[in-house]
Amino acid sequence: MSARNAGDTQVMTDEDMQNDLARLEEYRNQAGAILRQQEMIRMSIAEHQRARDTLEELERLDSKREVLAPVGAETFVMMTPGSTEKVIIGLGSGFVVEVERVRGLEMLNERIGSLDRAQQEMVNQLQMLDNEAQALSQRLEAAIKQKQQKHSVHPGGQ
Repeated sequence: MSARNAGDTQVMTDEDMQNDLARLEEYRNQAGAILRQQEMIRMSIAEHQRARDTLEELERLDSKREVLAPVGAETFVMMTPGSTEKVIIGLGSGFVVEVERVRGLEMLNERIGSLDRAQQEMVNQLQMLDNEAQALSQRLEAAIKQKQQKHSVHPGGQ
């Protein structure tokens, strides 16, 4: 920050204020992006939890009892689960693997834990951005007050 000395106090230049305002806007944009990422993570956690809950519930069902199975686009078919000992779980990039149901539950729980950690990291990043934005806002407010006081003491001069 460049400054002109006015006694022992530093005065922000108009350029400094413009730079700080631009940084404040950048912080707001970063916070918005983090909030969008956080929402995507929250939705992914909910989806993984539904899958985990479904696998846990299938274990308790009678294999001859009919259930509604989603096929996409809010469309379901009535079916009997049959064997629930093996499940097919996605690995990413369109790849899937068949595993024991217990291992599938472990994999889902690991993913939920990883997503929870990512969400906490987003909370930490938001807090850090908020702290920086608050400090910057306070500095700008102080500079504006200082400029107003200077103009009221020395009208027409800088």
